[in-house]
Amino acid sequence: MQCSSQNEERTLRDRYIILILIISSLALTLPGLKGNLPSLTVSDEFQIVERALHCGTGDFNPHLFTWPAQLPVYMLFIVLGILFVVLKVLNVVITTHDYMLLYLENPTVIYITSRLFSIILSTLSIPFIYLMASRIANRTTAIFASVILITSPLFIRYSHLAKPEAYLLLFTSMALFFIYRNHNLSKQNIILSAIFTGTAISTKYNALLIIPAVIAYIFIQKTDVKSHIRLSLMFVVITTLSFLIFSPFIVIDHHSAIGDIKTQIDRAREVGFQLMSSLRWFAVNISPRLITPVIIPFALLGFIMASRERKLIPLILLVLLNIAIIVGRYVPPHYLIVSLPPIAIIGGNGLQYLFSKIKRKNKYIGILFISFIGLFIAIPTFIAVRKSVMTDTREMARQWIEENLTENSAILIDRVIPDVESPQLIPNPESAERLSIWGRGNIRFRILISESKEIKNRRKYNLYLVSMAIKDVVSFIENNNIKYVITSVFGDKEFYIDQCLDYGVETYPCEHEYHRILKEKYKLIKKFSPDGKITRGPEVLIYITE
Repeated sequence: MQCSSQNEERTLRDRYIILILIISSLALTLPGLKGNLPSLTVSDEFQIVERALHCGTGDFNPHLFTWPAQLPVYMLFIVLGILFVVLKVLNVVITTHDYMLLYLENPTVIYITSRLFSIILSTLSIPFIYLMASRIANRTTAIFASVILITSPLFIRYSHLAKPEAYLLLFTSMALFFIYRNHNLSKQNIILSAIFTGTAISTKYNALLIIPAVIAYIFIQKTDVKSHIRLSLMFVVITTLSFLIFSPFIVIDHHSAIGDIKTQIDRAREVGFQLMSSLRWFAVNISPRLITPVIIPFALLGFIMASRERKLIPLILLVLLNIAIIVGRYVPPHYLIVSLPPIAIIGGNGLQYLFSKIKRKNKYIGILFISFIGLFIAIPTFIAVRKSVMTDTREMARQWIEENLTENSAILIDRVIPDVESPQLIPNPESAERLSIWGRGNIRFRILISESKEIKNRRKYNLYLVSMAIKDVVSFIENNNIKYVITSVFGDKEFYIDQCLDYGVETYPCEHEYHRILKEKYKLIKKFSPDGKITRGPEVLIYITE
């Protein structure tokens, strides 16, 4: 009876702790909910939203199988479908055509809904991380792990964006939780873990890294070789079936899928060479506000903890594989999202171990140690939250243009790295008609949106969003009577690293080549008006070309 009462008290205490963690997480993620809206300056965010809206036409084929995976699109389609019903009841929109016009004119309500859904998903991952850490170790470890998770700039940034990372974080947490759910690995937990692993892969393909981690855990837990093989095969088969259920068009449209996947495989060539040549660059240049808070606890404490707790080995394996891929392919740090749950747990386990050792010797030094760790975490967390609510310089540029442009002005937005191999993407009249809102030049609009006279009549200017080689910039400006040119300066370094590979730049690392090309392009543009620079931010230049 007393034991039952203690268990109830422990459960109630855990619930209160989880509630406090959830409230703290929302306090960090909700401020960035409306960041930069209605301007769509977040890289790739619109791809998820526009694909989800496109499902409303009855076509559920994503027509792209490299990135993103299909499940976030389908889930967001349901959410935006509910939003459509709500807006229809409120007489904000009447038809689906009105809904599309709303997206074109001011997509704020659609993006806030999409981002709020991402916040809900990422917040739901907190209980799974907490419970998994408490089962691996204890409540103190669970608290440390959860704090590392919710204060990570990666978590803060990608929780409030309509991108696949929030979906991936939740499903990865669930897949790992069911493996560590009980001390004895059961067939039921393996099945549940496999289902959510397949779901995670349907969200983003780098969730494939969960598979070797789970197989490693099976080998640690089971002594019988036949059990190893049988349970591992069962896990892989169920994971595959789950993935195919949530990504059906990878089979239905297998020709396109194979072509896209083959492109990714071709990009992965010479990974070993890239890995060795980029280790030093990665260590020196990676953005500390994104990577430091989660990598340092892992690097300092992970291997120590693995030596005393074998259960952590699969989590460390997942993180090591993830980091190797990030370094080897020059992909940005948000690819660490799949490793964020194990990093948080490993770091929390290590912090608890050190804290208990220090506290045992001197309680006050232990408190000082935790205070130092708290300060170490708080600084990049504050930077991440502050950045999430700041106005992007591209949005400031858009506002300036809206206030200063004249009737029938022509604007060129050049925000993509010059493509030195592919054909030039010069906008034709049909596509230019559709580019009525800042940041829209995506090919999805050719599928998503039909010709709209309403938008055409309301627009005061012609907007071009193109990617051009250096030699074509000047002639394009002259031929199209461009008055304003907006172009990237030194955007997100991490994002552009892997983009260089897409654009045929063979230098490793290729970031320097990217900046060299941009500087040469600026020289050509600036000849139109040497004193025409209006404003400069970390990402935007505006030139008057008359």
